[in-house]
Amino acid sequence: MFYLNLISFMVLVFAASCGETETKFTSAKTGSVPADEALNAESEAEGSEERKNGIESAAEEDQVINAETLAAKCNNTTQLTYTQAISFPELPVGQTCNWGNGGNLSALNGFLRARDEQSQTLNIPNGALFCGISLSFNPSGQSMYYDDEIFLMFNDIIFAASQSYSNLLETRDGFMRYDWSRLVGKNYLSSYPQYCVGQNCTIPVTQTQGTMSMQITDEVARNLALALGVGEGGEVGSGSFQFKFATLGDNDSGDCRHSRFDFNVTVKYVMK
Repeated sequence: MFYLNLISFMVLVFAASCGETETKFTSAKTGSVPADEALNAESEAEGSEERKNGIESAAEEDQVINAETLAAKCNNTTQLTYTQAISFPELPVGQTCNWGNGGNLSALNGFLRARDEQSQTLNIPNGALFCGISLSFNPSGQSMYYDDEIFLMFNDIIFAASQSYSNLLETRDGFMRYDWSRLVGKNYLSSYPQYCVGQNCTIPVTQTQGTMSMQITDEVARNLALALGVGEGGEVGSGSFQFKFATLGDNDSGDCRHSRFDFNVTVKYVMK
């Protein structure tokens, strides 16, 4: 009898124990998500949204600037204006050409043998995209004089030249590029036409007093920005742009000279 009661007692204890185990297991399956797990899920969702927004922002910043998108920016965005005075000091007789030095050759009549080059930085804001550019020459009313040939450049893009020399120089992205190494030692001829990137262009003839003038269309100005690399995502701005003035000569002490040359440049632009 004692053994029967002991066995019955053990069966009851085992049954009770199994019931508690089942109850605990069911409770663990149907209970609420712990607070730290919920916080982690929320953080992951926020991080995913931030990554999405970051990708969209980067896509906007990396938008390729081409002729169509630049024209749209210029037409649909308020344009800013920047004006700067550019001045190239006089190079007087006897202090020019630096024969035989710095890539120049010795004097020789009838050939392009030496040049002097000057530069002035255009301090336009970083990230500016050209919508228009205008040059106002000789604002003080001064006329200019030079001997023998001149080139006015924006970086290496030729804005104006007393003779074009297009048969010697490279044209890239629609603009003729200045490169002394392609000119030095070549025949100096006076039969080439003048060259100008703008319209209604006037360039004084060599060894005569006169004034320069030109008009640059907004389309040419935008193409100028693209030719200088902004279409490839390059940043443009302070220090990136320079006006350059080169005078060339062949054989005498009066060559490579020019009088003081001044103009004002006004740029219409939008920010990239």
